[in-house]
Amino acid sequence: MKKTIALYALFIAAMVAPSCKKKIIPIPLEFCNISAVTVTQNGSQDTTFYQISYDRDGRPTNVQSTGGTTGTRTYTYSDTNLVVRSTSGGVDSVTLNSQGLMLVDVARNGSNALLQTTYYYYSGAEVDFAYVCSACEMPGLGPGGPGEEQYNWTNGNLSAFIPQGGVTTTTSTTYSYNSSAAATGDYFSITQLLSAPAQTVRTTNQVNGYFQNYGTSTVTYSQDANGRISGMAIITSGPAEFGYGAPDTVNYAYKYACQLASPVTTLK
Repeated sequence: MKKTIALYALFIAAMVAPSCKKKIIPIPLEFCNISAVTVTQNGSQDTTFYQISYDRDGRPTNVQSTGGTTGTRTYTYSDTNLVVRSTSGGVDSVTLNSQGLMLVDVARNGSNALLQTTYYYYSGAEVDFAYVCSACEMPGLGPGGPGEEQYNWTNGNLSAFIPQGGVTTTTSTTYSYNSSAAATGDYFSITQLLSAPAQTVRTTNQVNGYFQNYGTSTVTYSQDANGRISGMAIITSGPAEFGYGAPDTVNYAYKYACQLASPVTTLK
């Protein structure tokens, strides 16, 4: 009996002793956001440079552009509310859902006059339609109204955007995708970052082309040594009679800034 007790005590000591001495240093998570974007277009001397700042949650707080396009947008967050102010005087008061997607966007000019209110309706993370109401603050009456924007989805990807309810001939945009997972720096990621108050479209894969008003655009990506998207090229061509003519190329080049999600901690 004494021998059994002694062996048990040695077993407990062997289990406890290492946990008292060992220090566990978890590897901190690193988040990388696009901090600079350079946009060039063939046939144009105007190059636009964007500088982008973020908060600790990876949300944009400041987007400043110089060169071809000049201006600054600042972002102020409070729970699910977001206010975006631009140096042109425009103000967007945005309500976000739990996934950080826009539910309501109330746009005003520098004189605080209401320009437009847009209400977004989702099924999960997919926006089904948006109701655009000019100079009013009433909830949308969609679907089917004249101010409705329609979104069609296939396998988690936006397949068509129709900005005027039911009018598809000259206004709709259809999209195609590659097999790579959607990532920072892809088409929807960067176009929404540079031009929208917040995201409304979040896809499963990366856009590799789109078609709009007889113009066809192909989208290609380049990657850096870390596997991040380092740039995007959009080449658009179409019949000259529709104003496209020779292929038009717009190039986007990115720089990244990385930060740790939390300080390194040591557990004893």
